[in-house]
Amino acid sequence: FIILDVTDEDTLGCSTMLNSPAPDSIWVIMNLPFGSEHVISFTIEDAFEDTSRNQVEEGSTIFFTARDNVYPGFVSGSAVIDEEAIEYAREFPSEGNRDVCYVELSINDDVFTDPDASLPVQASDFSVGIIQNGGSVSSGTVEDIDLLEPDIIGKDNLRFTIKFDTVPSGDESLFIHATDSTVFDNGFNAMSPDSTSDTLSLYDLRFPTIDSTSIKHNGYVDLYSVSEISVYFSEPIKPESFDYSFIAEIDTINFSYQEDLTEEYLTISLNRPILSYDIFVLTINHLEDISGNMRDTLIVRRFKTKVAGDFSEEEPDDRVGLDDVNKFKIGWNSRDYSKNLGPYEGTPPNIKITQDNLFGIDDGMAFTQMWLWSLQTFGPSLVVQEQLVNLPSSILYSDNTISIMPPDSALSGQVMINYDVTDYQI
Repeated sequence: FIILDVTDEDTLGCSTMLNSPAPDSIWVIMNLPFGSEHVISFTIEDAFEDTSRNQVEEGSTIFFTARDNVYPGFVSGSAVIDEEAIEYAREFPSEGNRDVCYVELSINDDVFTDPDASLPVQASDFSVGIIQNGGSVSSGTVEDIDLLEPDIIGKDNLRFTIKFDTVPSGDESLFIHATDSTVFDNGFNAMSPDSTSDTLSLYDLRFPTIDSTSIKHNGYVDLYSVSEISVYFSEPIKPESFDYSFIAEIDTINFSYQEDLTEEYLTISLNRPILSYDIFVLTINHLEDISGNMRDTLIVRRFKTKVAGDFSEEEPDDRVGLDDVNKFKIGWNSRDYSKNLGPYEGTPPNIKITQDNLFGIDDGMAFTQMWLWSLQTFGPSLVVQEQLVNLPSSILYSDNTISIMPPDSALSGQVMINYDVTDYQI
C-alpha cells in the first residue's frame, strides 16, 4: 500500500493486519493521524494477490478527505473593539450606549450551535469574562452575534454586542469564551470552554463628576476653623479645559479666595473674615476627563456659613438660643477664644468677625444682636423641661409684676407667657 497526504505532499507511514480480525480483511493502521480535512490518496500496487496467487491486474488508487478532527478555536490576534462605536458613545452620550461594547473576532472554522451543524451560533453560546483591575464593570453579557463575511468557508468572522452591568472606567479587560460545550464545527467537534479570545482593554466611558467634598453638600463652613473646601473628582480630569465659578450669594463684592487645581482635586482657600449666614455656590460648567469624556450637565454644590453665636457642636440650626448663651458664658469665663465674637462689622445676621482673642463689650454686643435677630426670625427655641429635684423655684405675681426666683445653681432658663392678645398687652 502507498498512502500519500496530497495536501502536504508527504508519504505517510502505516502497518497492516492481514485476515484479522476476520478472514478476507486487511486493516491498515496509520502511524500518525491524518491531517484534519487533508486529501489522502490510497494506492494498491499490482503485486497485490490473494491466497490462490491471483494478482491484481493493475494498480488502483482512491482519494478521500480525512475527517475534521480539530476543535474550533479563536484566532489569536483577531479580536478588536469597535473604536468608531466608542467615539460615537462619547460624542452622543445621551443615547445611553456607554455600557455597550462591540467586539469583532475570528474563529478558525465554521461554527454552529448544534452538533448537526444546521443552526448558526447564538448569543447564549458565548460568555464574557471580566478582569476588573479595580474598575467599575464586574460582569458582561453577549446580547447579539452577527456573522460577518458569511461567504468565507472554513472561518467565521463574528461581531459580538456586549452589555456591561455599568459604564466601564477603562481599568477593566474582557475576553470571550464558549459557554460549556455549545459551539460545534461541521465535523462534530465541540469548542472547548477553555479556549478564549484575545484579552481586550475596555475604554473609559464614564462621565467625570465630583466624587466627594471636604464639606458635604449643603453643609456648614465654620467662621473660624475652616479655611479650605476641597473638591475631589471621580477620575483624573484635564485642568486646562476645566471651567467653574465659586460665588457668595450675599457678600458678592468683598468675598475672595485662592484656588489649587490638579487632575485629582480642586482646593478653594477662603480669605478671612467670611460673612455670617451666607451661602457659597460652586458651579462646574465644563468637566472633561483625560479620556475625552465630557460632562454635559452642570454640577452644583452649596455650602452655608454658620450663624455667628450658634455654637452647635453637631449640626448647626441657624438659631441662637439658651444653649448658645451657656456656651458663650462658659467660653468667656474660661477664655475660650473660639467663642470670641468681636470686633465685628455688618448687620445681623450678616456680620464679619475679626477675632482679637479678647472678651469685651464688642463680643457681648455681637452676641446680643445675633440673639435678638434669631428671636425675631425664628421665635424662642423650646427648652426641654427638666424635673427639678430638691431645687425649689417660685413665681410670684404682684400687680403688674411677675417675680421669678430660679434655683440657686441654675445657669439659664426660659419663661413662656401665654395670654390673649385681644385682652392684654405686655
